[in-house]
Amino acid sequence: MRRRSARDPDPATGSPALPLALAVAVLVVLGFSRWWVTRPAPPARSTPLDAGSYVTAIAPALRRAGCGARACHGGAAPMRLDPAPSHAAAMLAELDAVRPFAGRGVPAESPLWLRATSPAHAGAGAFGLTSCEARALARWVGGAAVRSCAAPLPPPLR
Repeated sequence: MRRRSARDPDPATGSPALPLALAVAVLVVLGFSRWWVTRPAPPARSTPLDAGSYVTAIAPALRRAGCGARACHGGAAPMRLDPAPSHAAAMLAELDAVRPFAGRGVPAESPLWLRATSPAHAGAGAFGLTSCEARALARWVGGAAVRSCAAPLPPPLR
């Protein structure tokens, strides 16, 4: 009669090592697949905004539209604009307040662009969708450097 070794288990009792290893492997795969499905989305890549374009083009356009008025964003609004910035450093500080509203590089997802072009939000001061200001704002939100739009001419004197 042959002696049984540790590698040759009794066929009547079976090997507890194989089902245990299989169960652990199944739990690991299930745990990983559950994590994979419910993992958080990677952080969206933020598009850098050109500060020079903000100072020379975007901020003046927003002020011409009346966004910096005390009744609008010149008061205690979440996106506060200085009604009359005295120097470029004040405008750069203002850019930090505007940056979260600029979005992630897609104008259609940018609260700043959506509200600046919406008559429901901006009223008569809203940028027309095909206006120079709306196109410049869309390009700036997308990360491009932009030039300022020409200021509208004053009404003729009578």
